[in-house]
Amino acid sequence: MHLNPPSMVMFLISAVLAGAGVISKTIPLPFIGSSIEPHAMWVMLAAYLVLAFGCLLRGL
Repeated sequence: MHLNPPSMVMFLISAVLAGAGVISKTIPLPFIGSSIEPHAMWVMLAAYLVLAFGCLLRGL
């Protein structure tokens, strides 16, 4: 298996998702979830998967 560096777009999408996940742990963001039902873990998982697919698939 050959890994490629992710494109800048994939990296930025992943960074924005990761940042939103980290920020939502302290400040409730309406599009991620409130403190009653947090979804920060799923947002962080999505950020990791976007970055992983960017490294695994050529041209993304």
